[in-house]
Amino acid sequence: MINVIPDKGRADIRKEYLFRLVTLCASAFGLSALIAVLVLSPLYFGERTRRAVDEANLATLEASAQREAEGNSSQDLSRVAEELPLLEEKLASPRPTLFFASLVSAQNAAVQIHQLEFTGGESPAMRVIGNARTREALTSFSRALSGLPGKPVVDLPVSYLTKSEDAPFTLTLHFKK
Repeated sequence: MINVIPDKGRADIRKEYLFRLVTLCASAFGLSALIAVLVLSPLYFGERTRRAVDEANLATLEASAQREAEGNSSQDLSRVAEELPLLEEKLASPRPTLFFASLVSAQNAAVQIHQLEFTGGESPAMRVIGNARTREALTSFSRALSGLPGKPVVDLPVSYLTKSEDAPFTLTLHFKK
């Protein structure tokens, strides 16, 4: 075989070939690393955020359980009951505080109230959000609410009565002004 390229030229071509090969491999590795970072970083930060939210929820639950164990909730309710008459004197009709004590007394052990929302105006209403252990407890609570002062109309959608146990609910009390 006849060598047209001199030995020094062949050595230079070989060096250039190896340099380009190493450069290509390094570029491919860098590009792969960049793609991996771009794909995996949202998953990593999403998991960290979810874990932080879970830890915050756990801390809230632990604090709630501790307050309940200490019995502070009954003290808080008695303090609110003492302040109700003062608030009722200052508020115009309709008075949400008038119904608060009655609402708490209508609540039985199988019904938990999580949130209350009161809207005034032309058609005052109170929305009660909670959880009932049984369907019977929910219907009993609904009937008890019908007997509150002012005889509110209780709006409990039938869809909340489909579950027989551990049923979340949202009901609305419509008051006559």
